[in-house]
Amino acid sequence: PKIEIKRRLDDVISNKELRKSFLTFFAKISGNDFEKLCMIIRPPYYDNMYLGYLAKVSRRQTEILANCILKNFPYIPNSSEIKEDEEPAETQKDAPVLTAVDPAEYIGGEAAMMKYISKNLILPKAEAASNEEIDLKILVSIVIEKDGSITQIKLENVTPEMLQYESAVIQCFQKMPKWKPAQQKGVPVKSIKRVPIRIVV
Repeated sequence: PKIEIKRRLDDVISNKELRKSFLTFFAKISGNDFEKLCMIIRPPYYDNMYLGYLAKVSRRQTEILANCILKNFPYIPNSSEIKEDEEPAETQKDAPVLTAVDPAEYIGGEAAMMKYISKNLILPKAEAASNEEIDLKILVSIVIEKDGSITQIKLENVTPEMLQYESAVIQCFQKMPKWKPAQQKGVPVKSIKRVPIRIVV
């Protein structure tokens, strides 16, 4: 019931420890990943080729909240959750920054990026005729270098249906213009971005 949900949210807001646990949980399920956290706060959805968002908050509001959570309530695993042979993320050489103050942006904004993808994503011809429509929602992970160039392009959670389009998606992103890189304290940094796209055939 809505009344019960509101009551519990009021409890979280008014109780400092509950608020900390609540926000730390969001950091945990995102893996302290800025882009994943933004997608949790503001989940994307598709209506035909239109990209929309379920939450009634702006991208800027989402980024401010995500940065606040990761800065003040990051998830810190206890010793039992860290493998002995696992190198802490902070010590990995030149690792992408996940919580940049100013995230990387496609020049022209999201609408311009989706227009580029729609125009430049050249899909392979279907191998066999089929009456069934293919409707795939794909999450593309990219690393945006300090100079705005794109590297380490990969599809996440790949299903068998996606495999025939994987090469086309990667080529589309490889040809993409340089982005405005993320910045940390005014200095360009390497960062990770996850871009949701939709393929309808």
